[in-house]
Amino acid sequence: MNNIIRSQLFLCKRSKLFFIICFMIPLCFTYAVLSFNDSIPAVFDQCAYISMFTILFVPVLVISFSYYEHIQMYEIMSGISIHKLMLGKAVVYLSFTTLFLVVMSVMCLIFDRSGEMQYRLLVFWIICLRATLCIVFLSPLLKEGTFAPIFTAMLPIAFDDDTEALLHSPVSYLAFGQCRLLGQTAHDDPLIKVGATAVAACVIYYFIGCLTLKKKFQLEPSKIL
Repeated sequence: MNNIIRSQLFLCKRSKLFFIICFMIPLCFTYAVLSFNDSIPAVFDQCAYISMFTILFVPVLVISFSYYEHIQMYEIMSGISIHKLMLGKAVVYLSFTTLFLVVMSVMCLIFDRSGEMQYRLLVFWIICLRATLCIVFLSPLLKEGTFAPIFTAMLPIAFDDDTEALLHSPVSYLAFGQCRLLGQTAHDDPLIKVGATAVAACVIYYFIGCLTLKKKFQLEPSKIL
């Protein structure tokens, strides 16, 4: 697994400028919103969605590029354990997401240390970590189409400001749906629902990824016209 971690870090270094951009833009935006807004729901309504959307481009870019360059195929065919392959990548990209979340959380808590702020940050952590694992675990199936899960960000927008409809729709079980609710309401959605759906989703994603690698289902990347 150490070899996988080192190889992914090497790929990440090739895109370090993009990493810095994805890291700094949502942080700067969050700082600006915190400086001019006293409402915690409003802060998360404006920051959480765009922040998660931006940081997910890090694993999407590196993994998609590595499939395009056939790097992932060589790793798969080298005989490395499927579980080590999946978990090694998860460690790298979860580390980046965690670093971002730590900096953002410190920034938010400096402005407001209330219980509501801490609760929303906890929920945001769970949602972001889940979304990152979704990208990593589904990548063996999606390959260059690793960006596909990001398009689920468009689904909650269809509900506009109808919070009740979104809360009782299947979209509320998706990461972006829960992220949207985090800023639109007082977040009556219980923490146990967010945690349970995150665990269930990650287990399903992991199973799909491992099954794809085990069966060596279409290892050759599809050609993008």
